[in-house]
Amino acid sequence: MTRAARPGAGRFSSGLPISADARSREPARVCYAARLQRPEKTMAEQVRASHILLMYAGSARSSATRTKQQAEQQIEALKAELEAGADFAELARKHSDCPSSRSGGDLGQFGRGQMVGPFEQAAFGMAVGETSGVVETDFGYHLIRRTG
Repeated sequence: MTRAARPGAGRFSSGLPISADARSREPARVCYAARLQRPEKTMAEQVRASHILLMYAGSARSSATRTKQQAEQQIEALKAELEAGADFAELARKHSDCPSSRSGGDLGQFGRGQMVGPFEQAAFGMAVGETSGVVETDFGYHLIRRTG
């Protein structure tokens, strides 16, 4: 079968005729046009993270009795322990007010829109292995480690 005899030869996928020199660029043009129709996703769709949560009296869903100031002081002390090389999972088991403390703070994988804003921004804004500074949400104070 010759080039001219092939169905669609000499035409864009839209059916419009093209010049002979443009034939070699047709696949790239079609691919480029398809990419323009769907935005490129450059950021992670999902992350995996662990966290340590310290709630305080008055924070959302809290049964904690510590004051906001006490929680802030305690989370800063935990941050210092982590910076000195303490094991994140062990500190989560010992100190976190979240049920995930039983699994070392592991929250598993989650996508955008599944966590409260400040938590999501921190988790998606870090590289794997990084630990956040103190993040405050309606639930209390968090230290977050991105694990995947």
